[in-house]
Parts: sequence; C-alpha cells; structure tokens
Amino acid sequence: MTDFGALRIRSDALEAGKGLKWPLGTLKPGTYLFTESSGNLTDDNVYIAIFDQAGNRRQLVDVKNLHDQRFTLREATDCTLAVYGKALSTGKPCDIVLLPMLADVNDKALVWQPPATLDAKAIGGGVLNVNLLRNPSFETTGGWTGGTIESDTKQWYKAHDGTHVMRIASNSLCVSDPVDVTGMEQLELTIWSNHYDANRIMTVYAVFDGGTPVEIMQPVPDGQNWVRTVARFDIPAGARQLRLRFKNNIDCRLDELSLTEVQP
Repeated sequence: MTDFGALRIRSDALEAGKGLKWPLGTLKPGTYLFTESSGNLTDDNVYIAIFDQAGNRRQLVDVKNLHDQRFTLREATDCTLAVYGKALSTGKPCDIVLLPMLADVNDKALVWQPPATLDAKAIGGGVLNVNLLRNPSFETTGGWTGGTIESDTKQWYKAHDGTHVMRIASNSLCVSDPVDVTGMEQLELTIWSNHYDANRIMTVYAVFDGGTPVEIMQPVPDGQNWVRTVARFDIPAGARQLRLRFKNNIDCRLDELSLTEVQP
C-alpha cells in the first residue's frame, strides 16, 4: 500500500489540464485500487490521476468517483500521480487537502493512515497530456453505452494492455460518455483496434452537442494484430459536449483509447 501523505493543493486560479505531478517510481505488474479518502473533495474542479511514462492516464478519482477505482499493469511501469484542473475549472480558486492512496488489490491494509505531517508539497506542473475519456482502457465499469467489456481470459487474443477490452458486436454502436470540450479547439484521438480479418470495418465518429455524426477515422485491419490509429479533428466553434461513436459491420475489439486536447 502507498499513501502519499496529505497533499495540499492551493491555487488562486486553476487552469484546465494543468497541475502538479509526483513521480511514483516503478510499479510492479498487478491490479491496483486508487482511492481518495479525505472527504474534502466536494467540488467538481479537480482530478487526481495516475499516469504511465507514456503520458496515458491509467485511472482517476474525482468528486463522483472517489473510492477503489481499478487499473491493471501487465508489466513493470513508471508512473506519476497528478492533480490538475478540469475543463471548466479555469479561473476558479482552490485550497484543498487531499489524501490519495494506491493499493494492490491483494493488500489487506486498505485504511489510510495519516503521516506525521500534513505539509507534504510538490513542485512541477505544466500542461498534462490529459485523457478526457472515462474508462479508456476498459479495466473497470462505466464510461460507455453499448458494446461489451470482456476479459481476454481463454480468448483467441490478448488485450493490448491490461486484461480487458471493449467488444463491439456486428452492426451495433458503442458510444462514450459525454466529454466536456468547452473552450477547446482541436482534439487528438488514439485507439488500438483488433479486427481479426480484413472484412471487419470499424468507423469512428464525433458527435458534438447531439448533432450530425462526423467521421474522424477508419482503422485499416491487420489480421489478428492490434492496430494503432491516430486522428486529429477540429471542434466546432461554441461546441460544449462531445460523444465518440464506434460502429462496425462485424465484431471488432477496442483497447487503450486516448482523447487529448491539442495544445496550441
């Protein structure tokens, strides 16, 4: 079990996607629980998250998801703890003491123990590569409508990372929870998809504020290999909300999605 001490976050004016980072070192392979237990996180202005060395967000906690958020590491991974402003937090003040905790699921000691001091501090910050999607690796529940989160146990494939993927059945849709894009201009979407054969076609659409779907990518199948596809797309002026929509003609699988704001 790792408790990070009490982290006091103070800012006269938060900035969306910016915050502080604490290196955690190398985490061993396994499944982890990520929790915030102070009871002080009562507004909707900040995320507390775990990132890997590639900048991918592995899990987060916020006012709506405080306890036992899970993620899995298949190999030893350098990770970072980050606290940063949400999309609508820019300009808002913040003064809060947080008690985040990371524990292996097999660890019995899951009660946070206060350290001798409540004055732990960190320096750093700058723009974080914030993944805007909820449950982008499909290692927990929620974040999506349609599709089926399935384990790779006894399957013909292995997940690209972790142990779970999203399976989208023939001629069906999988849609992300809404993403707040207020004030943003451009996004970058990265996905890993597995098509099994060349006849299985997946198309990805962006739907802004419930409007007409706009095609943003169509991965090229590579047999039973995972395929990485990246696309950048503009956000219409004044748009506030985005949903990603995945549609395919025959069963396909998704893993390790990343949706980030392109910084100017």
